[in-house]
Amino acid sequence: MNALTEFKSFPIFAMERQRAIGVLKTSLYPGAKDESAEMVLSYCEAAGLDPLDKPVHIVPMEVSTGKKDNDGWDIKERRDVIMQGVGLYRTKAARTGQYGGQDEPVYGPDKTETLDGVTITYPEWCKVTVYRFLGAQRVAYTALERWKENYATKSGKSAAPNAMWKKRPYGQLSKCAEAQALRKGFPDAVGAAETADEMAGKSYDFDLEAGGEVRPTVTMPQRRSAAEPAQATTSTEAARTEPAKDKTPAQAQQAAATATTGTINAGQVKYL
Repeated sequence: MNALTEFKSFPIFAMERQRAIGVLKTSLYPGAKDESAEMVLSYCEAAGLDPLDKPVHIVPMEVSTGKKDNDGWDIKERRDVIMQGVGLYRTKAARTGQYGGQDEPVYGPDKTETLDGVTITYPEWCKVTVYRFLGAQRVAYTALERWKENYATKSGKSAAPNAMWKKRPYGQLSKCAEAQALRKGFPDAVGAAETADEMAGKSYDFDLEAGGEVRPTVTMPQRRSAAEPAQATTSTEAARTEPAKDKTPAQAQQAAATATTGTINAGQVKYL
């Protein structure tokens, strides 16, 4: 068990639970609900983190219910989610003993655009490179993130950026690029979950009504009944089982060659 996940008895965990929640709500998370502060305590306790270092954030998220309003817009529910910040990513990377620093962010060309009445100048992309020592070798891991693919909007009904992405278009994008680079270089340490910096103001497009079921994109042939199996037959099998009657010697020879090479017909190509 590494130093990051090993449980440590930080002073706040020695407090009565409700008092600890009150400390968090009046210091680091003003305005938070009791249950949200409790989630912070539970998360940090399980991960061996000191909540007073504020290693995680309470991020209000809008979750799709799978239902529509009268105008056809998705109906969403607002929920608090506990998410780690890019600062905790850095800490986790450093605690591996292999973190080799990072380069300054590199930005793409500026672009000025008006989005739902809000005019903003932003970098088209940002690239960040982090380094990890693998033995004596310092290996680079680079991530490039685009502003249009990362920025958060005011709401689900607007394309305008929210207050933070409007105020800090460069800083917010560099955090997204750094987080992605750290995930590439230290997947064993930081995990795969997005950071609060990446998800603040965004929503989870999770269909609660459908239960989040992932369906296969290709459906293989299924049995229609116990007596009538619907099986896909390859051309090789067809050539081997097809009656040879009504074939000329030349046709029979061609069928045998097809069975040997396993050539598929046009209908099977279309199916595949």
